[in-house]
Amino acid sequence: MNKEIRGRIKIIYSLPSEESAMKIMYLGVAELNEQRSLRSLMGFYKCMDAIKDMFQRRYP
Repeated sequence: MNKEIRGRIKIIYSLPSEESAMKIMYLGVAELNEQRSLRSLMGFYKCMDAIKDMFQRRYP
């Protein structure tokens, strides 16, 4: 993620304000979240029930 943000900011030679840099970072992070939100971890569904049970016992 940091690599992506640095790459986006390096492209722009002069930013008029700190606010514009923050906006670029925000939009970059939002885009990465959108891209990676559909990813799934291998084997997660096999242990998902055990994890749910563990949290229900720990946090009733």
